[in-house]
Amino acid sequence: MAYFAKINTDNVVEETLFVRNELITADEIKTEEQKGIEHLQKMFGEDKTFVQCSYNTHANQYYVEDETGYHVASEELQSKKLRKNYPSPGWIWDSSRDCFYEPKIFDSWVFNEDTACYEAPVAYPSDDTKVYQWDEVNQEWTVV
Repeated sequence: MAYFAKINTDNVVEETLFVRNELITADEIKTEEQKGIEHLQKMFGEDKTFVQCSYNTHANQYYVEDETGYHVASEELQSKKLRKNYPSPGWIWDSSRDCFYEPKIFDSWVFNEDTACYEAPVAYPSDDTKVYQWDEVNQEWTVV
């Protein structure tokens, strides 16, 4: 399957959709992405904008699933990553960066150009036995 984000006029993702591979096989004239966009525009209207995305891409890394869960894929599979993140509704499409990213949640967080993710000014604690949330006022992670 190929995944596509439906983008509104403000470059915000409205929804993600999939198109079966057999409907978008590339040829010498059109790419899979072009064929997918045409297919979706026939369904939703030619005035709609669609951008292909990868379900297995997060923070500019391609992931694979095995019996133990999701893991960063090997280097040879990293060529499958696409547009730095798989978007959810409400995410931003930035055509100049060719990426999807989540809206900024906290004023203190900084955008990481490589991962297309916002990052706290203090690293998330390494203690995985507790759950933390960001305290914007005190600029720290606190135990929930």
